[in-house]
Amino acid sequence: MLGKPNSEDQTDLEKAIASANANLAALKVFASEGLEFLGEMPHKLLHFVVDEQYASTGVVFASPYVAEEVSKRVAAERNAELRLLISAAEGVKEFGALRGLLFEEVAHGDLQRGGKFDFRRLDAASGPAQPALVIEAGLKRATFRTAEELGALAAPGVYARPAAKNFVTVDAVLVPSAPSSPVMFLQMTVSTSHPIKAWAVQQLRDSLPAPLRSRGVQFVFVVPEDVAGVFAAQPFHTSQSTVTKNPPTGIPQHLLTLRLVATRQ
Repeated sequence: MLGKPNSEDQTDLEKAIASANANLAALKVFASEGLEFLGEMPHKLLHFVVDEQYASTGVVFASPYVAEEVSKRVAAERNAELRLLISAAEGVKEFGALRGLLFEEVAHGDLQRGGKFDFRRLDAASGPAQPALVIEAGLKRATFRTAEELGALAAPGVYARPAAKNFVTVDAVLVPSAPSSPVMFLQMTVSTSHPIKAWAVQQLRDSLPAPLRSRGVQFVFVVPEDVAGVFAAQPFHTSQSTVTKNPPTGIPQHLLTLRLVATRQ
């Protein structure tokens, strides 16, 4: 177990996090050129991952704290450049974990600002094209640690995020203000495979106040455009990560596509 850093170490770490914006260019080059160009990014922020033969297999943030702080800071201050970086990193295996973390932060920002998004049902036969999903602006932000806390704060017009980045099953819960609109369990991902923990989804749904449960719940995957075309309905898993024989009913899966870079004319 890692001990709590002393004040000097914490100060050094904060300086490194603050430098993330200045070193965004190094990440851009890495995403398009390879690992050898990452030397400018402080090692307090990024760690190389190696296999048993000491061959580099990727790069990850140094800790969950670093991941969250860097993602939030860069997303807030250098959003346009960050979006280009995430787009440029498409298909770069070594950048997969970092890309996912950065995409999640961009997605939260876009959804909380509201707007119109491409939206389709995943677990139903093809039918008429669905209209774009319109998410209202001005959602109230909230944070929860447990399903019980979510149930206590969930209300119309709320966008709630779990305090822990590794919270089981969802990255956010969006409750539209419109009384007829379903509650949305949001899961951001840059992967084409992301099974759903059946027991966790049921627990979250059961925690909602009765008026919100009566609206219905949608499980919504939020993905970038390069993933959207091949993303399919995902299996429901047990707590042992096996496909459950009794998936929850009444929780349709949907796909929301996030455009990272404006379409060129």
